[in-house]
Amino acid sequence: MRVGNTIIAYVDESGDTGNTPGRSSKTYTLGCVMVNALDWNGSFDDLVAMRRRLKSSFEIPVRAEIKANYLVRNGGPFTKLNVAPGQRSLIYRAHLNQMAQDIRLSAFGVVVHKSMKAQPSEVSVRPGPFYYSDLSELATIKAAVRS
Repeated sequence: MRVGNTIIAYVDESGDTGNTPGRSSKTYTLGCVMVNALDWNGSFDDLVAMRRRLKSSFEIPVRAEIKANYLVRNGGPFTKLNVAPGQRSLIYRAHLNQMAQDIRLSAFGVVVHKSMKAQPSEVSVRPGPFYYSDLSELATIKAAVRS
């Protein structure tokens, strides 16, 4: 096995796959972050260092899950920490900047707007940087897609 060709991928979803009016989300989103296995240790160390800085600055536990929804709506670990909206915005941007600056990482997202029905001939794939919203109305997130 050649480790140099191995890609580690983290895939996360938002929304649901159903389409029941009033019960289902408007969108279904998949986000993916990838790193070559040979680059994993360096990328992981950089992420841990960033999380330690957040703990030092905002008292956010290093192992606490940080979701965009928590940052926008003051949920999860932020509810008890009394982190101001401007500080939560800074934390949000820090995560995006960390990923954007780490050339070892690649990311992409796919958003399905369930109300829009496309024929197979209407579906296109656009490589390169693009904007997507993983929580539709909450925020616009810039994702860099690298080949």
